[in-house]
Amino acid sequence: METNTPHASAKLLVPAEGPPEHANGSAQARQHRAHRTVDRLATVVHEAADQVVARGEAWQAVQDRLVAQTRERVRQRPLAIVGIAIAVGFLMSRLMR
Repeated sequence: METNTPHASAKLLVPAEGPPEHANGSAQARQHRAHRTVDRLATVVHEAADQVVARGEAWQAVQDRLVAQTRERVRQRPLAIVGIAIAVGFLMSRLMR
């Protein structure tokens, strides 16, 4: 049996001219809570982004250090490094079969 009573969600609709006078306090309170929530969320996202940047910089420093160490070892023993590269290539080709 159908009735012509409005749905509960229809009560949430605000007329185009704004909320009624008696609802201003609660509407302002909801708006204030929403702004605080958005501010807290923005703070958390900003902190997470800062951590991502810091970790990226740390990884970049590690990578730079490893590249520098590798270059130094190649300069010290170029023939040994070429021999190791050939051996690794040979083993990889055997494993890929």
